[in-house]
Amino acid sequence: MYSRLAALFFSIGALAAGLAVALSAWLAHAPRFGGGVPPMVLTAVQQQGFHALGLMAVALACWARGPSRWWLLSGVLMVAGLLLFSLNIYARSFWQWDALRTLVPWGGTCWIAAWLCLAVGAWRGPRVPG
Repeated sequence: MYSRLAALFFSIGALAAGLAVALSAWLAHAPRFGGGVPPMVLTAVQQQGFHALGLMAVALACWARGPSRWWLLSGVLMVAGLLLFSLNIYARSFWQWDALRTLVPWGGTCWIAAWLCLAVGAWRGPRVPG
């Protein structure tokens, strides 16, 4: 089961990284942003790419050292951050959907917590969740 979660984290991370590259290319050429890409969108793309790599690191840690509650929690929090932060900003910027605007800071908080969990997991070593 934990190997599948690691595979899921790695796959989501790889897809999110690829999407960040595609979005960067599209934003550079989209007529809609001819006057310049809003800074919050650039931040969302940059953070998505960075945390996509972080999510892949979580998966690699699980595969290399074995499952850990901390690493599994880190992966869940990285995915939550992608949804609450980057996806939320894209929805606001591309589709003018602003209903969940207040959740953006929670996405950043999820990412901070994810990195802390990754560090704690490295310090404590692998532990089989139970």
